[in-house]
Amino acid sequence: MERPTICGRYCMVLTASAILLALLVGQAPALAQQSEAPLAELGPPEFVGQVANLPGERQVGNLPHEFAPKTEQLPQPRTEPAELPAWSLPTVRAGEELLPINLPAALKLANVRAWDIAIAQQQLRLAVAQHQESKVLWIPSLIGGVVGLEHQGPIQANDGSISNTTRSSVSSGIAPLALFNITDAVFTPLARRQDARSQQAGVQTSTNDTLTAVAVAYFDAQEAQADLAAFDTVLRLMDALVRKTETLAPAFIPDVEVARMKALQANFEQAREVARMQWRLASAELARVLRLTPEVVVQPLEPPNLKLTLIPPACPAKDLISVALRTRPELTAYQAQIAAAQNRLRQERFRPFLPNIVVRGNSTPTPYPLGVVDFAAGPGGSLANNGMRMDWDLEAIWELKNLGFGNLALIRQREASVGLARDQEFRFRDYVAKEVVQAWVVLDAADQRSGQSERELQQAWVSATKNLKALGETKRPAGNIVILVIRPQEASSAMQALVQAFYNYYGSVADYNRAQFRLYRALGNPAQELFDHDGRRCPAPASANRHVQ
Repeated sequence: MERPTICGRYCMVLTASAILLALLVGQAPALAQQSEAPLAELGPPEFVGQVANLPGERQVGNLPHEFAPKTEQLPQPRTEPAELPAWSLPTVRAGEELLPINLPAALKLANVRAWDIAIAQQQLRLAVAQHQESKVLWIPSLIGGVVGLEHQGPIQANDGSISNTTRSSVSSGIAPLALFNITDAVFTPLARRQDARSQQAGVQTSTNDTLTAVAVAYFDAQEAQADLAAFDTVLRLMDALVRKTETLAPAFIPDVEVARMKALQANFEQAREVARMQWRLASAELARVLRLTPEVVVQPLEPPNLKLTLIPPACPAKDLISVALRTRPELTAYQAQIAAAQNRLRQERFRPFLPNIVVRGNSTPTPYPLGVVDFAAGPGGSLANNGMRMDWDLEAIWELKNLGFGNLALIRQREASVGLARDQEFRFRDYVAKEVVQAWVVLDAADQRSGQSERELQQAWVSATKNLKALGETKRPAGNIVILVIRPQEASSAMQALVQAFYNYYGSVADYNRAQFRLYRALGNPAQELFDHDGRRCPAPASANRHVQ
């Protein structure tokens, strides 16, 4: 029986490798399906992140369709106006640059300018590019060039003889160059796809967090502005109170009462400056998030007694937790990280059984050898002999790292990574439940307080205005003694109660609105769908919550 020639051996290796590659390519879809299967077992379905792209904003770039952001519009919110004493914008100092803005405009602006969203989008672009790169690992590179060789001096022939010679050669040609691991080529794209999916959910997480931060800063500025306007109102009443007190002294009251009224007036003036400071501090924070001019004073246009209901306070906290565990984008990111870790574990388990494939030229003795070349050579500097030359290497190499102990260690590392990702996801579920309960508790308390503080403000307003009006009226209960119906002490106490009532009411409404947005974010709702949500109905909980372990 004749031994196969070298060409025949290469053909046999090539044929076997081709069959092996065909089998692997045929199995790749099945491997991909198996790698996706754990997602359905571990938690929520795949989250499709949506990042609002507004006219004129920076675009993310040409992302694949499966990762491309979608555009959402932001309608006007549903509101619950309350009947309260007339409210007007506060006075401003000369030189203050005001920027009137409403809440929907602020939320839209955040989508365009916020750094956290832009950074998350860039991270998504990076993950998508890495995924695209991993999908072409099986394609060889193509190299080409010119190789020159010149030799002068002694050289040893195959029979051991030494001779002095001078020779030159020039080779020009091309060759494919491939050195890849079939295991990496199959499993790396699957893991990178899950990395991109995790970053996709991260974009939605950043969007939700940023828009919640915008809303909270907006309501902080609105509350501080309302407090400033309240002090403007109270100080107008105090001016009238001080003037009336001065007319009553010293005939009906001692002069010390005038000093006490003026001291209270000065106290309210200081409190007004503190409210102005709080307004500017909250405005600076909102300007930072929206990347506005730092010194601008943001002026919320909605009245401070405006309550926004996104989630009814009557919704049971238990049902809200169930909803959050189905919809939080962070949980989707953890799911993707688990799937990526599982793919990398499968990669290490298959590594000893799948070969490394090497395809390269062997016509030139260089780090990047050419395979098909035009070879010209001759003695001295002569290149008289010319012809085509073709040399190839095709190798299929199996590697057992450190006699298999290295492979076993890598498998253990990947198993630990899977366990770590699972534990982090379970830990975050507890964090989600805590966030939902805390936001719901604050919302419920603020809802109760808003009704109580509204009644308090109405009665405090009636008391302050009637005390001021009645101050100076007298009566004669017995004999010729004339006494005041309302004394300055009662009027000043009514003013202090009015200030506290303003604080309580505007604070409770602001707490209600802030809690609404925090609860809405805790439920994982996409921020772009904010006002599409029907705030009159509770979110539907899962009939069978598969996330509760």
